[in-house]
Amino acid sequence: MRYLKHLNRLNGITLLILFMLAVLGGVRAQDQGEIVADMGFRPDVNGFSFENYGEGNDNLTAVEMRRMFGDGVCDGKAKPSDEGCDLTPTAQMWMDNTNQEMSGGHCEGMAALSLVFYTGTENTGDFGGRAIPIPSPSRTMILSSAKLHTGGPPR
Repeated sequence: MRYLKHLNRLNGITLLILFMLAVLGGVRAQDQGEIVADMGFRPDVNGFSFENYGEGNDNLTAVEMRRMFGDGVCDGKAKPSDEGCDLTPTAQMWMDNTNQEMSGGHCEGMAALSLVFYTGTENTGDFGGRAIPIPSPSRTMILSSAKLHTGGPPR
């Protein structure tokens, strides 16, 4: 008796699966249509000419933190301008968190930065490049994308 109860459930599930497959089998990919929104941005022409990178590569250091946010991130006396400094605890925590977030890659920052270059909102020269596509990654350019997304220095 118990066996028949399980068999009936199995038959019911099988019929449900077959019904769903029949319904989904009738669904086709949508035909090609007219593109109604296109800014003209093309990754091969307007994007970066290098691949995204992640874990195993250098990200933010005290030098970049100071370049992006100024001497306010330094705890105590700052070293000469081309060197880093001992970061404040807040700046250190922000840098460590940002580096952790970037360990999987820089795709969001690269996408956003290529778009602001394409629209003319930012100038590639201000980020270490000459024109789009930028021939190689510039540390300042890529790491500055963190500043674009966070809205400014750590407080």
